[in-house]
Amino acid sequence: MLKKFVVIFGFISMLLLFGGCANNGMLVGIHATNVELSDANFEIVAPNLIGQSEAAYILGFSMSLGSSTQTMALARVKGTGMLYKEALEDLWKRFEAQNGKIEGAN
Repeated sequence: MLKKFVVIFGFISMLLLFGGCANNGMLVGIHATNVELSDANFEIVAPNLIGQSEAAYILGFSMSLGSSTQTMALARVKGTGMLYKEALEDLWKRFEAQNGKIEGAN
């Protein structure tokens, strides 16, 4: 009886571990740009502008290893899990709210 319980508990634990929500939030930049700001050849259009995003999980944990962030959880209850995309969209919404529509933007 105890052996059967251990096997069933182990099976359910494996299902929860490997069948839950998982997210790899690694952002790898492939473009490099150098900007020379020593001359007065620039204008600051929106200082201190930020974009925010959040997600909520049930029975989850996150760990970060350098530029990669791993999130594993039983279920996501808030947000889409696409934190970088949502934060960037929020940043542009805040910019447009402060400075108007961007010329040439879709």
